[in-house]
Amino acid sequence: MSLVGTADVLLTSLAGGREHALAEQGGFFTARTPTPGTGIIGSADVVAFTETTPILVVYNGGSFNVFPHYLRMHTTVIGATASVAEFWTTTLDTGNRYTSGGTALTVSNNNMNDPDNSGVIATWGAITASAATTARRIVGHAASKFVTIETVHDTVTLNWGGVQGNRHSALINNAAALTHTTIQHGPCMIGPGQSLVLVRWAGAQTDGSTLEVELGFSAR
Repeated sequence: MSLVGTADVLLTSLAGGREHALAEQGGFFTARTPTPGTGIIGSADVVAFTETTPILVVYNGGSFNVFPHYLRMHTTVIGATASVAEFWTTTLDTGNRYTSGGTALTVSNNNMNDPDNSGVIATWGAITASAATTARRIVGHAASKFVTIETVHDTVTLNWGGVQGNRHSALINNAAALTHTTIQHGPCMIGPGQSLVLVRWAGAQTDGSTLEVELGFSAR
């Protein structure tokens, strides 16, 4: 069976099929921490939804529309103290919200035959961001772990636009035990000149979380 028309392939992939078609067209990318197995610490004392101290800013500095697919976060060093709960809040906004701090993630096209640059600048860690504009929209919010909010090798995955779960996602998440959690979000798009801003916050934490991360996204 042959596939006819790249537009049909793209629409099929974006509609919920596997991402192979996007990769074949040079439109699928990953952004990850520079050294595998080594995490980057985020801001300490983020005890409320404070939009000027996010843990991730993804700025679309290109001309394509950018669609986040997943963000996988792996705890490499315990830092955050016990809390009532750990929250992840995602917003979209106009302009480049990044100001300073953090570490630039390494962005790669997952097709070795395609040199296309997505135009995405992704920064992770102890970031200072500009204040939210009046256009800012909250597009995702969820709690991931309760009471004891960090264990080495805990893995939290934010999944945008997918309905499939993770076979580990039902493991206990309220004790000092290894937890793999998948959080489902609706699809979203980062347009040219716009930012996705992710704030990680926990009511009683005093130290930042040290996480290795990988962001998968498409740009078309």
